[in-house]
Amino acid sequence: MPGNLICFIVGPILFFYGIWIMLNKEGKLGSQYYDNGVLKSEAIYSNFRQIIIVKSYYETEVLKSEIPYTGKKLDGTKKEYDENSKLRQETFFVNGNLRGEKNYDENGNEIK
Repeated sequence: MPGNLICFIVGPILFFYGIWIMLNKEGKLGSQYYDNGVLKSEAIYSNFRQIIIVKSYYETEVLKSEIPYTGKKLDGTKKEYDENSKLRQETFFVNGNLRGEKNYDENGNEIK
């Protein structure tokens, strides 16, 4: 563990070891929750390139999607999963522009 903890809060944003983490209106770290307290979504910010990863989850706590942003634009590969954690779709974005998409069946095979 590093000798000096680098952590501070700026409004609704927490800076922690080189990563910006969004705080929601309740002050929770970039998170939204289902009524039963299970994590619904979270947003993680990187200070260095303004990269944001938004992750959402099923009520069963299984990852549902990962959506990458650079600044405020979709940028990278958006991934969507089924409730069995199988990758079902990848959508490719560059600087906010859709560049392609792949869909997968329940066995992980690309659907052409």
